[in-house]
Amino acid sequence: MSKRPNQAERTEASDSAMLKAAISIIANEGHYSMALIKVGKTAGFTGGLVSYRFGSKSDLLQAVSERILELWNNKTLDNKTLDNKTLIASSGIEQLKLIPDAYLNDVKNRCY
Repeated sequence: MSKRPNQAERTEASDSAMLKAAISIIANEGHYSMALIKVGKTAGFTGGLVSYRFGSKSDLLQAVSERILELWNNKTLDNKTLDNKTLIASSGIEQLKLIPDAYLNDVKNRCY
């Protein structure tokens, strides 16, 4: 018998689905086409739920940006694109230089 997801797991799954829908709409149609109701419908929910969870289109765009950065960061550290020890040992300015260099290298090598 499988365990039924609890409320926190359902919330995380629906948030993830809404963020994925928003990213898809932005990638295919641009951010101007990303309306909360459209994100909800694409994710299988209502626009009201998207509004309740994220507040506004601006807040949803912020959450999308944070999710993309989180995914890139996890992928980068997992794939050793950016050496975590080097990053930690670097000064603030060096860190700021390492991160975009690693990102541009990934883009150049089509890692996504």
